[in-house]
Amino acid sequence: MAAAIVTMFKNQFLHWIIIVIVDFLCGGEFLAKTNPGSNFNEDNDTRTAHPGGLQNINFIEPKIDDKGKLHCPTCDRVFSSREDYISHALSKHPTIEPNRARNFLATVPYNIGFHFFISEGRYTGETAVSLATFAREVEVAPIESIDFHFKRSDFQKWIADTIRDTELSTSIGNVEKELAGEPLRKRLLFIINARVKELENQI
Repeated sequence: MAAAIVTMFKNQFLHWIIIVIVDFLCGGEFLAKTNPGSNFNEDNDTRTAHPGGLQNINFIEPKIDDKGKLHCPTCDRVFSSREDYISHALSKHPTIEPNRARNFLATVPYNIGFHFFISEGRYTGETAVSLATFAREVEVAPIESIDFHFKRSDFQKWIADTIRDTELSTSIGNVEKELAGEPLRKRLLFIINARVKELENQI
């Protein structure tokens, strides 16, 4: 009995050794075909998640730079292929129910709006009461105000706690902490405007 078990394990071991060698000679395609899960990216494979292909799947289109790279407009990640981008978009930024999208875009009372300050006690006179007005204020607010709030994580706190859009809050929170000045304003505007557009497309 023991000898039979040992023989069985030896045969299985040799079987896998042969498969690994064949896979190596085929450039990694053999295992990928026999085990589709082996070539999934971190966001899962769109062809498996959506067996009918990529037709009729709703997602926000990527931004394409002059080198042909695809940039996620929500979190600014970069992808080399459209399929990789779509996998990411579907898993990380799924479509939103119309009512939720409306709630994220809704106007909030002035007293809980985002009040822009340059420093403690120095109010700029500008307040955002929705994501749309927030984007406009970020575009025109004194750069000192943008730097002041970004260093304190005020933007993402307000978006998460008041607007309740945790995805946008996370995207802003992922911006490099050393970024400042106009490059910071530009990055924030890119992320916020892309999110507003994405939400509007869901309504």
